[in-house]
Amino acid sequence: MIDFALVAQRQHNVFPPPSRDFTYRSWRYHQGEIREKYLIASTNFILKGNQPWLVQAALNVSRNNEIIEDYWQRMQIAVALSIVVFSAIGYWLARRGLLPLRKISREIEAIDAEDLHTRLATRHWPHELNTLATSFDRMMTRLEASFKQLSRFSSDIAHELRSPINNLISAASVTQSKDRSPQEYRETLAEIIEEGERLSRMISSMLFLARADNSREPLHREPLNSVTEFERLMGYYDILAEEKNIRLTCEGDVSFHADALHLQRALSNLLSNAIRHTGSGGAVYLKASRENDTVLLAVQDNGEGISPEYLPYIFDRFYRVDAARSRAEHTGLGLALVKTIAELHGGRVKAESTPGQGSCFTLILPL
Repeated sequence: MIDFALVAQRQHNVFPPPSRDFTYRSWRYHQGEIREKYLIASTNFILKGNQPWLVQAALNVSRNNEIIEDYWQRMQIAVALSIVVFSAIGYWLARRGLLPLRKISREIEAIDAEDLHTRLATRHWPHELNTLATSFDRMMTRLEASFKQLSRFSSDIAHELRSPINNLISAASVTQSKDRSPQEYRETLAEIIEEGERLSRMISSMLFLARADNSREPLHREPLNSVTEFERLMGYYDILAEEKNIRLTCEGDVSFHADALHLQRALSNLLSNAIRHTGSGGAVYLKASRENDTVLLAVQDNGEGISPEYLPYIFDRFYRVDAARSRAEHTGLGLALVKTIAELHGGRVKAESTPGQGSCFTLILPL
C-alpha cells in the first residue's frame, strides 16, 4: 500500500514552489541514480464561493527525452554516413567530369617540336571545353607558323652567311696560289672589301631585327616634317638616279613624330629598291599625305612591278622574288627592316604593285 501522504510530502518538498501567475517551465530532478525531467505548469484561479486555488501540475517527460536523444544519435550517424557517401559520389563525379580535361592534358604533354601540326578541336569534347580546344588550336597554328619561319630563317642565315664567307676564302685562296700583279691584288682586295661590307650589313640588319623582336630597340621620337625628310633622302640618291636617268620628285607637306634615324633607314630601303627596279628614263615619286590620325609616306615607281603571287611574301626575311637576282649585292632583309621599323612606331607598311607598271610602298605611321 502506497502512502500518498508521504509521496505528496516528498513532492511538496522537492518540486519548486508554485507561482501565483501562470508559468510553464522545465525542471530536472536528480537524486542518486534517478534522473528525471518534468514540465511544470502552475496557475491561480478562484472557484465558486470565492475560494482561491493555487494549482501546480508536473508531467514526467523523461521517456520523451530519451527518445529525442536516441533520435539525435541516429541522426548523427546518418549524417556522418551521408557525408561519406556523398563525398565518394562527388569525388567520382568530379573524376568523371575532369576526364576530358585529363585527356587534353595528355595530348598537350605529348606535343613536341615535330608534332606542332596536332590539333585538339578535331576530336569531340564537352561543350565547356570546345572553346579551350579551339583557342589552343589557334595558338598551335601561330606557333607552327612561327616555328617554320624560324627554321626557314635559320636556314637562310646559314645560306646567306656561307656565300660571302666562301667568296672571301675563294678570293684569298686563288690570290695566294701564285704570284699576282699589283693590279690583280688590288682587284682581289676590292672584292674582299665588297664581300666584307655585305657581310657587315647583313649582320647589322640581323642584330637590328633581333633587338626589335625582343623589344630592345629604343625609339627616339621627335617632330619631323615630310618635306625635310624627303629632301634629305633625295640628296643621298641624286647621283644614283642620274646615273640611271631616273627622275626623283616629292610632294606633300605633313608634320609628325617619329624616330628620324629609323625613318630614314626605312625610306632609304624603299627608295633604293625603287631605283634598282626602275628602268632608264623612269620616275620615282615620294609622296606624303595625312589620313585621320596617321601619316602616309609613299615611295612609288613606274618600274617592272611585282607579280601578285609574290606580294604576301616580300616582307619576309631573306625573301627574294628572283632568287638569282643580284644575290651578291643585296641581303634580302631590306623590306623586312621596313616592316619592323613601321611596327616599332605602331604602324604598318603596305605594298601595291602591277607587273610592268610599277610598285607603291606606303609607310602608315601614327601622327
